Amino acid sequence: MTTSQAFSNEDWYRQLLRKRGDSAQVCIDALQKILALALTLAVHPSQHVEYQWDNWLTALLRLSKRSIRLPSCLYVTGIRQIERSLELQTPTTDIFHGTHRGQRVILKRYRFCTGMLSLEAQNQMLIKEAIIWANHQHIGILPFIGVFRLEDNPLESGLFLVSPFLEHGTIVAYLTTHPHVNRRIKRSLSHR
Repeated sequence: MTTSQAFSNEDWYRQLLRKRGDSAQVCIDALQKILALALTLAVHPSQHVEYQWDNWLTALLRLSKRSIRLPSCLYVTGIRQIERSLELQTPTTDIFHGTHRGQRVILKRYRFCTGMLSLEAQNQMLIKEAIIWANHQHIGILPFIGVFRLEDNPLESGLFLVSPFLEHGTIVAYLTTHPHVNRRIKRSLSHR
């Protein structure tokens, strides 16, 4: 059975989405490998490949969210010197600084707050963001390093999305401190 036949077979697709535990993890890892291979090979993707890629990504997202699992290859280890960043927070996230393989990184964690995000909603958001981010590469998208699991500090434990640290901060902060930048770019960003 080809992947296009499998995704058009409703019974097969329902069975896939019912998987849990180790069998779900095997399918999640296989779907992620297919997506990674498609990204690597698709310099000029055909419409058929793009259609299949959308099917694979949707299946991966749905199965991951239902089984509350991420592709194994998205996990990273070795994050050091983790410190909370007080200037970068939102009502639902905490931002931390750290280092990974000698490079400064930012770690984002969804915050569990009474009345804000349930633990399940927090996990669903992290799964969705990690999978979509990991499978989209573009010059305008910050690279995704991976997901880090911190367990040794009970006050700061949890799953973190990891990306490179940008020395100049956000684009708005950069443009504020560098007024010589092209004014058309600056003007279009100031209207957002």
